[in-house]
Amino acid sequence: MGGFVLKLAGCALVTWLVYFAGHRLAASIGGVHPAIVNVVVFSLAASLWGRAFAGYLIDIIPAIRDRARRDVCEPMNGRFYAYDNQRIRLYLLDDDVIWVPEQDLAAVIRPLPDARELRLLGQEYGIVPQQKFRGFTERGLLRMMTLRTAGRFSTSEMIRFKHWLEKEAIPNLRRLPVSSAE
Repeated sequence: MGGFVLKLAGCALVTWLVYFAGHRLAASIGGVHPAIVNVVVFSLAASLWGRAFAGYLIDIIPAIRDRARRDVCEPMNGRFYAYDNQRIRLYLLDDDVIWVPEQDLAAVIRPLPDARELRLLGQEYGIVPQQKFRGFTERGLLRMMTLRTAGRFSTSEMIRFKHWLEKEAIPNLRRLPVSSAE
């Protein structure tokens, strides 16, 4: 930090001296417009300041990018699971029930559940406790996926997603409850 302050003070002092000397020289010569002196002083000062602080300028761009990336990703870091580049949040609540937000499943489950399917789920679908959005319980989601994969309209994507839920995401959340979304 001391080196930065010394460079800053040195550049400011040299810039002031060049400005002062340039205007004194222009006044003694006469006929030189002050705007021309200012352009020359600015050119010399810019090269001095650029040379003195180039390392800081080069380092600040990646630092800003990394900080922006961290600020965007930090709230979700370790708080969601990824399935085929889709964010899936899993909420493990106090009563040991896992809830999955409906909006996270919208990109994965096609077609979305219709009113009949939602009615059949009963209490397994609704407002997620302590949250403001709708979702499915683990049991309700697995039951819906079982019904969908048992029929002749099942797709390999549905089967893969059901397998991922049963074998990876839910067991991992039970093993590491801290990975639950908040």
